[in-house]
Amino acid sequence: MPVGVPAQAGAVPPPPPGALYYTTVDKDASDLKTLSIFWYIVAGLQALGSCIFLLYILFGLFFMVVGGAAGASSNEPGTAVPAIGFGAFFMCMGLIPMALILTLAYLNYTVAKSLPARKNLTLCYVMAAIICMGVPVGTVLGIFTFIILNRPSVKATFT
Repeated sequence: MPVGVPAQAGAVPPPPPGALYYTTVDKDASDLKTLSIFWYIVAGLQALGSCIFLLYILFGLFFMVVGGAAGASSNEPGTAVPAIGFGAFFMCMGLIPMALILTLAYLNYTVAKSLPARKNLTLCYVMAAIICMGVPVGTVLGIFTFIILNRPSVKATFT
């Protein structure tokens, strides 16, 4: 306030120059937000990693189409069946792991959404236990998730 100006009733004087201002930070909310970011990263990397199985699917499709067409055009009956069967087997070897990894990625994404919203505590615990099998990054993320979720102040706010 400038010198010589009378103070108004109820007015708060400005702080002295060079004063430090501290804001209160909700430590639990900050930690849950940080965990959520790491869960989003893991989910995205899993979804990206599952794309490698597209090669199996494409090769299986290639074997089915090309092998089936080559067998159908030959004069010997029944030559298309092994190529189609091999292609179908190769496609299954790509589809099954891809579906499993994408399911885990979706569940990790759900955990990432649930942490800051403080919902689905059981799902968060189960996925933290599952992700502990992923050495070393998954283990670290799972352990920190357990540590933060086991705080009484955090556990009490989950619905």
